[in-house]
Order: sequence, then C-alpha cells, then structure tokens
Amino acid sequence: SLSADSGRKRYQGFSGVSFGWIDEECEKPIYDELMLRCVDAGKKSSGVFLSLTPLLGFSWVHDVFINDDTNADGVGYYKITGLDNPYISSKKMMNTVAHMSKEQQASRLFGHFTAQSGLVYPEFDIHHHVVKPFDLPSVDDDYYAFDIGVDFGVSAPFGAVLGLWDHRKNMLFIVDEYKVAGKTSIENGNAIKRKWSKYAPFRFVICDPNDKNARILLAKNCGLHNKPAPKSQGVGPTINQVKELLAKDAAGNARLKIFSSCRNLIREFKQYKWNNNRTGKDAVIKKNDHLLDALRYLVIFLHRYNQH
Repeated sequence: SLSADSGRKRYQGFSGVSFGWIDEECEKPIYDELMLRCVDAGKKSSGVFLSLTPLLGFSWVHDVFINDDTNADGVGYYKITGLDNPYISSKKMMNTVAHMSKEQQASRLFGHFTAQSGLVYPEFDIHHHVVKPFDLPSVDDDYYAFDIGVDFGVSAPFGAVLGLWDHRKNMLFIVDEYKVAGKTSIENGNAIKRKWSKYAPFRFVICDPNDKNARILLAKNCGLHNKPAPKSQGVGPTINQVKELLAKDAAGNARLKIFSSCRNLIREFKQYKWNNNRTGKDAVIKKNDHLLDALRYLVIFLHRYNQH
C-alpha cells in the first residue's frame, strides 16, 4: 500500500505484481510505473484498475482510457452513477451536490469528464460563509490554533490570511487578511508579524511552495519560521479541498467561515473564475486570487496534517 504523493520512485523495484489498484486520480507517472511492475507477472497479472471520480477535467485518464484512438487491447472503462447505490438516498445525494456547478455535478454523479466554467467557488454564500467578527480565544493547543497562509508577491500583491482552527468543531475561521503590493517579502513579513503579534506563537506559517528564497527570507529576517504547502497535481485538486470546507453537511453547516472584516478575500471569492479555454483542461484566470491562494495553501497543508 503506497501513497501517490510519495512519487514515482517509490513504485520502482517491485516485480511480478499481479494486480494494481489506483484509488482516485494520480499523476500519470504513477500509473506508468505500476503498469511496468505488472509486465513480468505474465498470465498471473490482472493489470491495473482505476476507481475514481473525474474531478481534474480532461486529464490523462481521459486521454488514455476514453479518447485513445489506438484501440489498445485490454483498455476499457465503465461509467457508473452514485444514484444507483441502493444504500444511499438519491434525494440526499442530489441535495448534497446541489450547491456545486453543473460541471461538478456531472462529474460527481455520473462520472463525466468536464471542463469547469464560470465562478471557481459558486458555492460561496456570503449569507452562510461570512460571519461577524467575535472575540478570539487565547492560544490553546487542546482547542484552538492560529495559522498563517502566505502567497508571495512584490509587483503583484503579497497576500496573507490569519486562520483560527477550532479542534473541537473541526472548523477553520479566517479572521484577518493582509494584501499589499509594492513591498519586499521582508517588509511584508515584518508587517504581518506586527499586525498579528497578539496571536503569536503561530502554530504554522504555510507558504507558496514555489518560492523557496522568499520563505528563507521570512524565516531568517522576520522570525517567521514556515513550511511550504504540499505540492500536488495542480490548482484543481487543491481548489476541491477548499470546496470541501465550503460544502454544507447534512445539518446545513460548513467548516469554513470568513470574518466579514476580510473584505478583499470575500471580494476574491465572488470574482475568481475559470478560464474557458479550448483545450478542455481546467485552468483559472490568474486574477483576483492572491488571498485565495494564501487560503488554499493553508487548507491543503491542514488537510494533510489533520489526516496524520
């Protein structure tokens, strides 16, 4: 049992694999390596089986299994719908995905490969996800923790969000924001350190994983020791993790709440859109996203941290 996040090298060195099962979409090199592990098993090999909900748009899975005109022997696919599950109410399932876009509903209910369009977060509801600021508790490792998400920028805005994680409710509250253009990473780092000093010590400071130099500057010059957000398969899957926190449970409650004082973040939620390109690949318009990126880095890190 291996994790796709561990990378393709972890899959090398095995031989005679009789059966490989990939649950949910992963990077194609993982699939390729697993296929090669089955080669020398001969007739004992049943090949590689994938079970997934297609949430990454027209990905390599679509190219290999559905849109492949080579008609390779032994390659096939089946689409099934969760509405046929006799153990789950179809009405409840329809209600659960009602807040999602039509494209997402088609993927989650019927296994269709789709390209996203319109708003990235159509489920964001200012009346449900935005709350009035309340008095914040003191740091208590058993109940609360304060974390920071950071998206670097100099000519483009530097964005940061302050999150309060409630261990008891398993909820994330975004309680403050910082968005400034035209300043260095050191200036911005010192600014957020001063701005949020009363909430220190911070449990985690999570940053854009692609800017190592800026992360080093935050640590050495600002005393903000930080971690890179986990690198994943792209923006799409990590957007889905934010969507999971925005989704309402059976009682109508979401696990992500935004203080009404975070006006820039709320504005970005209402303006962030998919790029309607002709490639069929999901892509976002790189605009109105600096605080959303900072939030996304924090969410994907906490998602992995809480799993462990």
